[in-house]
This record gives sequence, C-alpha cells and structure tokens, in this order.
Amino acid sequence: MRINFIRHSTTRANEEGRISGARVDLPLSPKGIKIIEDLKAQGIYPEDPGVIYASALKRAAETIQIIYPGREVHRDAGLNERDFGDLETMSKEDADRYVREHFITDDSEQEEDLNNAPPNGESTRQVADRSKKVFRRLVKEFREKGYETVTICGHGAYLRDFAFAYGLPVLGEIKSDRYLDNGKGFTLEVDDSEDPKIKVVGYIGGETARDVLIDYVNRYKEKE
Repeated sequence: MRINFIRHSTTRANEEGRISGARVDLPLSPKGIKIIEDLKAQGIYPEDPGVIYASALKRAAETIQIIYPGREVHRDAGLNERDFGDLETMSKEDADRYVREHFITDDSEQEEDLNNAPPNGESTRQVADRSKKVFRRLVKEFREKGYETVTICGHGAYLRDFAFAYGLPVLGEIKSDRYLDNGKGFTLEVDDSEDPKIKVVGYIGGETARDVLIDYVNRYKEKE
C-alpha cells in the first residue's frame, strides 16, 4: 500500500508566524491558495491520489480540494494538528520564550522534554502516540476496503511527530525544528503486518528530504 502525506498550505496565522494548532481553524489565505496552485502547475502531485483523506480542519480540506477538485474527501479528526493549548495564537517569538522558560531543553533530559505539554495542550509524546494509534486504525480500514493508494492532507507538527513515532530518518529528528514545507509531502510504503512497518519511498515536491523540509527557527529569524 502507498500513502501520500501532504502538508496543508498557509493561513494568515502561518504567514504572521503565529502558533496555530488544533484550536485555530482558519481557511487558507490568498497567498496559501496561490502556493498550492503554483505547486500544482509544476506537476509535483501524484496523478492518481487514490482515496483522499484530510483532517477535520479547514486548511487541510481546502488544500487537497484545490489539488484534486471534485474528489470526495474523507475527514478524520484523528489527523488534526497538535493542540498547542495556551500557546495558540501567540507569536513564534513569544511561544519560543515560553518554551525556553518552562520546558526542559537539556538533551540528557529528552525523555522528559517529549512529555512536557503547554498548558491545556498536547505534548510531543501524546501527539506521537495519537498519530500512531490513528494510523493503525486507518491502515486497517484501508485494507478492509481494498485501497491500494491513499492521499492524506495533514499538518506540520502532527506529521513531524508521526515521523518521530515511526523512527523515519530525517523526518523523525524531533529536536531539529524541521517540518514539511507547506504544500509538500512524502510517500510511504506500508507493509501488510498487523503493526504496520513503513518506509519513505518518495518526496512530493523534490527528490530528497532536504527539498521538502523547512527550518522554522531560521525562517522566522530571517523575517526579523
């Protein structure tokens, strides 16, 4: 089975450098729509997406509907972005300050770091566990329905934590602040075992992980 993961395009919150997780359900901005239209014109997306899924949030559904107009989109809240709790709508600068003051950053304490959550939000560990549970459920559903190809539109932090949960090279480097770029993605090959084993077999928007990943820390430093 092949599964394509594509990250949604940008909203005004993304473009302003504000934290937007599961609680911020904004539509795509005009710039976000153009990003997807331009990438589509470049021919980066699979011609046959198979069955299409998206999170329950507007930005994911709108993105995939631009790429594949007229196709049915199955919505699943299990694919929703990480809940950043009280950090949501904060500027990246304010959120980073909060993390520095309240989260453990020593590499020797990584396990505790992964378990820390913003007030009223989810920790990295919780999102990784959620993504793995949801993925197992969806893969079982896909097999029962005989799907050979599925395309999912999701979210940056969710997909990074999913990659961490499955130990995917490069994409799973939890401390790197690297995320999929908006509108880009990766393709997985999933085996037939009950606890699915997966590997990255392609990138949507480039030939290597470097072509589809962005470093958020450097991106927002460049804007300042």
